[in-house]
Formats: sequence, structure tokens, C-alpha cells
Amino acid sequence: MRVTHELILPVSNGAVSQTSLPAVLAHAWGYSIQAIITGTVTGSIKLQGSSDAAPDANFSAANYSVVNWTDIADSTQSVSGAGTVTWDVSRSAYSWVRAVYTAVSGTGNISVQIFIKGF
Repeated sequence: MRVTHELILPVSNGAVSQTSLPAVLAHAWGYSIQAIITGTVTGSIKLQGSSDAAPDANFSAANYSVVNWTDIADSTQSVSGAGTVTWDVSRSAYSWVRAVYTAVSGTGNISVQIFIKGF
């Protein structure tokens, strides 16, 4: 079984809106994404998926250009101060996933990590 743990948004300024790196879900059975927030930032974070072409399990995602992104329904969560936000998704059929953070106010940091299980 394939197991991957990646940091898709390194610790960054939580006062600035930003988008994580895409994570490839080729051969994935499921994934969980966790955003870690410190300080007093407020805003929202959501997931986006893409069905653009993806590499198979033996190739790096860095060599692929993902152009088409769609918000994943009901994935938007509010952020208000320090804490974590987590999504646990099984049997997704899209090729890629990423997190989009929209800052409103405050100071602090945000980072996002993904854990993928697959075949």
C-alpha cells in the first residue's frame, strides 16, 4: 500500500491569502488534509480538486501542469485563531487536490499537510 505524507504549504504568513501546492492523488484510496494555524488570524480555507491529467504512482507531480480547478462542495471551513482544520476524504475520483486559504485579518502562521493512502 502506498502511503505519502507531504507538506503542501510550508509555514507561511497567515495574514496573506495563499494557495498550497497541488497533491497528486493517482492510485489514492483516500487522503486527509490538516491545516495548522497559529496566532490570531481569521479567514477561511477550502479544498479544490482537478481532473487534469496526472502521473502514475511512479512519477513526480512537479512535471505536470494543473490548470483547471473546481471548489470541492462543502469543504469551506472558517478559521478564527489558533487551531487546526482537518478533512478526511475516501474514494475521491479527481486527480489532484489543493488547499486555498483566504485571509481576512489578524497575525500568525498557517501550514498545510496531506496524508495519502493508496495502492
